[in-house]
Amino acid sequence: MNKLQYALAAALTALSAESAEGQTIFQGRKGPTNFQLDERVSFSRNEQSVDALANTLILKYWDNGKWIFVNVPYRFIETPNGSNNGLGDVSVGAGPRVNIENTEMLPYFALVLPTGETKTTSTGNGRFDVKVGAVSTSLFYDGNIELTLLAEQNFTGQNQRGINPPNETTTGF
Repeated sequence: MNKLQYALAAALTALSAESAEGQTIFQGRKGPTNFQLDERVSFSRNEQSVDALANTLILKYWDNGKWIFVNVPYRFIETPNGSNNGLGDVSVGAGPRVNIENTEMLPYFALVLPTGETKTTSTGNGRFDVKVGAVSTSLFYDGNIELTLLAEQNFTGQNQRGINPPNETTTGF
């Protein structure tokens, strides 16, 4: 990553730090309108010295009984063998919304489309994946404390080289 990309990530993070009703794609609190646009900036470095900076736009639609989302990542990848940037794999998903007292649950189904580049330094995985998951956000002490739980199963597809990696399970709070 060059210094400009680090500065861009820091600036976008600082600008995105304003208070909002729904700070994450998985948070169960709906904002003041049925449409919500989120922007995320994330950075990772793995054990092979691959740096990945992602700027992700997420469009969400909420109503009383359902939610729909489109996740569009733009990725900056730097490896010891080269670098690349471009559109990542787009996700489209939907599910019901369930409210029980101070808890909102968002089960969902999503399809990950192979829209990222896979020929050089990859910005995508080159396969269709199917995700099934659920998120739950509970509010405590008049909404001053929240707990969000996530469980997701990613059923990986076969990529263009005929490789089908193991399925992935994600959990978190």
